[in-house]
This record gives sequence, structure tokens and C-alpha cells, in this order.
Amino acid sequence: KNKKRTMARKHLPLFVIIWMVISFLIILWDGAYVMLRPSSMEGGSLEWLFSPYKIYIQHDTRYANMNDPFVIAQAIVNLFEIAIGVGGLYLHIIGCPKCNLWAHASLSMTFGKTILYLTLEAAEGWANTWHGNVNDMLLYFLIPTVTWLVFPLIGMFSTGAALLDNSSEEKTKQD
Repeated sequence: KNKKRTMARKHLPLFVIIWMVISFLIILWDGAYVMLRPSSMEGGSLEWLFSPYKIYIQHDTRYANMNDPFVIAQAIVNLFEIAIGVGGLYLHIIGCPKCNLWAHASLSMTFGKTILYLTLEAAEGWANTWHGNVNDMLLYFLIPTVTWLVFPLIGMFSTGAALLDNSSEEKTKQD
């Protein structure tokens, strides 16, 4: 067997680290937009910090709807996702193999939350995202949604492989 594959993976792949850091910043900003509405919306005192949402809420009206409980729940779940992921990054820094487990959990939350968001939108007949323009639907909803599925999924496979390798090594040590 490849000796490198049989040694415990105590670190996260660089791709996973980069994705987690960037996605956590975006997720935190997104959650702040939702939780700070209406101050974060056009005309609000924090509008300057969230100016791209002026365009985005025209294409995903769920974010403009102050009575939509799903985006509020999503913003709260984001905090747990980030906390678990930051735990994984910390474990990576100190060289603990459990970093892969924590990162895998966080990436799984991102993936699952995105599937839920997409499924809910489809079940509602694309009421919040389909406004008759295919290009806008692709640019502002489908392409970003696919990004939030593909990158976490790749990270899940990578950290999942590390978990299996680490588990196999532990079993070998016990035998």
C-alpha cells in the first residue's frame, strides 16, 4: 500500500481550507443581511455594506420577503455550520486528524442546506426565482446554487476519504 495513504491525515486539503474560509465569509455576510433586515436593505442604514443584494433580491425574492421564515432559519443554521467548520480549521492548525470529521460535518451542512433550499424553491414552483428570464435565472440562481453544491461535495469526498483512511489506520493499529 502507498505509505502516504496509510498515515493518518492530520491536515485538510488546501482546496477544502480555501473553500471553507471563503464560504464562511460569504455565509456570514449573507446571514447578516437577513438578520439585519430592514437596515441592510435599500434605504436602510447598512445598505452600503450589502449593496449587491439590491440586485440579488430582484432575482431571489425570498430574501426581500420579511415574512419568509426559511431565510431566517437558514441564517441561524449558518452560525452552526460556521462554528463547526471553524472547529475543523482549528483542529487542522494543531494537527489533529479529527479536523477531517469536523470539516466533513460542516461541508455536509452546506450541501444539505443548499439541497433543501433548491428543493423548497422547486416545490413552490420556482415562485421566488423564476421571473420569465432564463438568463437571469441561470446567472442569479442556478449557477450560484450549483457552486454551493459542487464545491462542498468535492470537499465531502476528500474529507470522507481521509476519514476512511484514518479509520483503516486505527483498525490496523488495533489488529
